[in-house]
Amino acid sequence: MRFRVFPTLRIATGLVLAVLLGVVGYHVLRWRIPGSSEALLEQADEKSWVNNWIAAEPLYRQAELRFDQQHELSKALYAHVSEIPAHSESSISVPAQLAELTEDLSLPQAKDPETRLRILTILGMLEVNYDSAMARDTWAQIEALAKQRHHYLLASRAIGEQGIAAFLLGDIAAAKKNVVKAWTVAKVFDPAAHIRYASVYGTGLVEVQKYGEALGPLDEAIKVSKDKPEVAYPTCFSFRFSSSNCFSFLASPLSMPPYLAFHR
Repeated sequence: MRFRVFPTLRIATGLVLAVLLGVVGYHVLRWRIPGSSEALLEQADEKSWVNNWIAAEPLYRQAELRFDQQHELSKALYAHVSEIPAHSESSISVPAQLAELTEDLSLPQAKDPETRLRILTILGMLEVNYDSAMARDTWAQIEALAKQRHHYLLASRAIGEQGIAAFLLGDIAAAKKNVVKAWTVAKVFDPAAHIRYASVYGTGLVEVQKYGEALGPLDEAIKVSKDKPEVAYPTCFSFRFSSSNCFSFLASPLSMPPYLAFHR
């Protein structure tokens, strides 16, 4: 007996396998000597990956200083720009931060693909609530470069961020398609993104007044958050959809201010 495998299932299975191989390969390649500059950077990356930018900031600062001393300028720049999310509510305006990051992209150090990818990622995070059209383009670049570097979870997140930008631009169909795609991958491999896209999807339903449908994804985000105490969750979860401003709050990967706007 032959079983028919539907194209959608093949695509989903292929995507999951690609992500799985990428995750395994990433951890093998990222093994570092304890206490080294590379290990310090990896610790910081692990914290920022679950949106704990505040805890990651001092580690990035230490890594930046060490890499500067070692004359590894690309890695020093990577660490430097990674400190920005923790200070997104500082006296520096968003336009000034965007201008600085855009200038960083033209530096010789930014030719390193990992450093360039990090600069673009921080840029995209800042752009979402500032200029959604710019953000959509930046996250498309991130998706392409992340795939080239075999960072499939980041590529999946980039798809979700394009969906959020699309929603803010009024493209509801593209928003639903992209967020659901990122949400599907996140359910298997990425708790922080799982919480984010379930909550954003639910809050998007609130924005279009589908309150009953919104309960499912919002409750899912809360449940995952309780199961993953290392991952922060938005304060507005506590109020469900009591405020129509909740989507704007959730739209930014930084959820201004970053991490401080989350509680545990």
